[in-house]
Amino acid sequence: MMICIICLFPFFFIGFATSARDLARFGLLIYANGIWNGKAVVKDPGLLIEALKPSKNMKPNYGFLWWLNNKNMYPDVPKDAVMALVSHSRILAIIPSQKLVAVRIGNKAKGKVGKEFLNYFLLLWLI
Repeated sequence: MMICIICLFPFFFIGFATSARDLARFGLLIYANGIWNGKAVVKDPGLLIEALKPSKNMKPNYGFLWWLNNKNMYPDVPKDAVMALVSHSRILAIIPSQKLVAVRIGNKAKGKVGKEFLNYFLLLWLI
């Protein structure tokens, strides 16, 4: 599967490819504050702290490339949930209080997409 970081070029995308397992490993790295197998992969944990804080007063649910549930955007999901939402309904969700890293990768979700879909996806993991 391909997850694209989109650059604004008129006819093509530039991005990186990752499997669900790779994306989950990235989530585990974020969950572990940049430590992998006892080694600090992210040398400055302050970078992760800043990335997972609100980046704007106007959008308190958005950090630096992460959606935050700190203002109860998803009331049924713990407030410490952070999510990377990528094109085609792909999701990386990290919920530290539940010791949970969840990935959804595949074709674009059919039917209701957006907030309802994400809430449903997250609730599946919390049951």
